[in-house]
Amino acid sequence: EIGAVDYVSVPVIPEILRAKVSVFIELHRKTRELERVNQSLLENERRLRAILDTANDAIITVDANGTMQTVNPAAERIFGYSDAEMVGQNVRMLLPEPLRDQFVTLMVQRRRGDSRLFGSREIQGLRKDGAVIPLEIAISEVAPGKVYTGIIRDISRRKELEREVTEIAAAEQRRIGQELHDGVSQELTGLSMLTNALRDRITGAPATTSALVDRVLDGLAKVHKHVRDVSHGLIPVDVDAEGLRAALEDHTERIRQQAGIACVLHYPRGLRVADTLTATHLFHIVQESVNNALRHGRPKRIDIQLQAKPDALILTISDDGVGFPAEAGPRDGVGLRLMGYRARLIGGVLQIRPRDGKGTLVTCTVSDWRTPKATESADAPRAWA
Repeated sequence: EIGAVDYVSVPVIPEILRAKVSVFIELHRKTRELERVNQSLLENERRLRAILDTANDAIITVDANGTMQTVNPAAERIFGYSDAEMVGQNVRMLLPEPLRDQFVTLMVQRRRGDSRLFGSREIQGLRKDGAVIPLEIAISEVAPGKVYTGIIRDISRRKELEREVTEIAAAEQRRIGQELHDGVSQELTGLSMLTNALRDRITGAPATTSALVDRVLDGLAKVHKHVRDVSHGLIPVDVDAEGLRAALEDHTERIRQQAGIACVLHYPRGLRVADTLTATHLFHIVQESVNNALRHGRPKRIDIQLQAKPDALILTISDDGVGFPAEAGPRDGVGLRLMGYRARLIGGVLQIRPRDGKGTLVTCTVSDWRTPKATESADAPRAWA
C-alpha cells in the first residue's frame, strides 16, 4: 500500500479532482441548457396547439400519399368526423367525386415537380353525413415532397350572402325595369297619341309645322323603343327548364336586329336545364358576355353554345372581335366580377381568355357531381342526370 501511494504522486490527486469537478459543472450547465430548450419547445408546442385548437379554419397535414397526419378541432367540426376517424385515412374521404380523382392526379403531378396543387382555390367538401359544402382551401408544402398543410374554411355563409346580394340586385333591377315599362312607356304612348291628335287638328298648317310634328312622333317612337329595350334588359328573365332556349333565342334575335351582326345560338335539341336558378344565371352570363363583346370587341360574329357533358354543363360565348389585353382578366370590371359571382353561385367556374386566332372566349363550366343541374328529354341522344 505504501508503495502504491509512493507510485502515484500526491500532487496529481487534486488535478484529477479538479478535472472531474470541471466535467461535472459542464454537464450540469449543458443539462440546464437542455432543460431550458425543452421547456421552450414545450411552451411553443402548447402555444401552437392552442392556436390550432381555437382556429376557426380547419388545418390538416398530410403526407406525400395524401394520408392525414394531424387535424385540428375545426376540421372535426366542419367535416363531422372525429380526430380518430380522420388521422391515418386518405384526405380523399373529405372530397366528393370527381374531385377525389382530380386530387390524386395533382398529387402525382406534384411528385413530378408540378406546383398546381398549391395556392388558394374554392372547392367542394364532403361531410360525414353526405352533405356537400363549399370550401376555400390554401395548400402549402411544409417539408418538400413529404408533408403538406391545408388550411380550409367553410364558406357556406359567404355563398348564402352572395346569393342574397345577387337576388337583391335582381329584384331592384326588376323594380326599375317594371317602372320603365309600366310608367315611362305608358307616358310615351300617351304623348304619341296626343301628338297624333294634334297633327289631325292642324290641317291647313304650314308644311314646316307638319314636318315638326312628324319629327316629334318619330322621336317619341325611338325613345319608346329604347325604353322597352332597356326595361327588357333590366327585368331578370325567370327562365325555367323549358324557357332557357326561348330566352336565348329571343336574345340572339334582338342582337342580330340591333347590332346588325351574326349572332348564332348552338343549343342541342332536348337539352333541358331543370334548375331555375342555374338557367337564370346562365342567361345573364350570356347577356353580359355579349354586351362586353359589342362594347369593346367590335365583332362581326358571336357564337353562343351550350353543351351537356357526362360531368358538367358547358356554356361558351365566343366572338371574332379584337379581343382583350393579355393582362386583363375575369376580375377586371364590375360586369366581369358579377359574371364570376353568378358562375360560383351555381357551382360553376368562369374562364375568360383570348380565342384561338382572334377574339374572346368566355367559358362557364357547371359541375354536376352534387345535384342534377340539367337534364335532357328521353328522346335526346344523351341522357343528362
